[in-house]
Amino acid sequence: MNNNFVLNSELMSKINQIINEIKSAAEIDCVILTDQIGQLIAWYKRNEAIPVENLAALMGGYVGAVEKIATGIQEKDGFEFNLHEGRNFAIIITPISNTFLLGISYHRSIATGKIRMLTLQVATDLEKLADAYNEQNSIEKSLHLKKNFSDKFTKQFDKMITKKKVEQYQIDLARPTPIKSA
Repeated sequence: MNNNFVLNSELMSKINQIINEIKSAAEIDCVILTDQIGQLIAWYKRNEAIPVENLAALMGGYVGAVEKIATGIQEKDGFEFNLHEGRNFAIIITPISNTFLLGISYHRSIATGKIRMLTLQVATDLEKLADAYNEQNSIEKSLHLKKNFSDKFTKQFDKMITKKKVEQYQIDLARPTPIKSA
């Protein structure tokens, strides 16, 4: 299975628009959007020292671990969001439609409720994009599977034809045909 996350330009444009809306709505320090395994898709960071690539990978691993915790306590639907508050900063990590992970880091001076409401609003928009991505991806996978099947069928058919010619040739050698005189 190909783990590369490829979005068409229209979806990327919409994702970037959503990230710009997030950073405009509140004084956000960092917004990270990844796929479920932590591959970075898009981000915004106020401070250049924030290692978004590392955080993206850690988010993927963290959410995977939290899903196992949810399963362990028999929470069938998992957790809606994960909030971690430090002395100065906090981060909310939210799974979006089993496709994306959204991480929003902010200064503790901003009310967590405000960020939580913003996250819920953005999650709805991202779910629509995730559905569009999943539909696009499903079509591409279908076309890829059809092409793979076609390629494999052609190769197998060529092998059968070649084998048949070899068998025919071997048979002809085993039974020489008499030459007819004129």
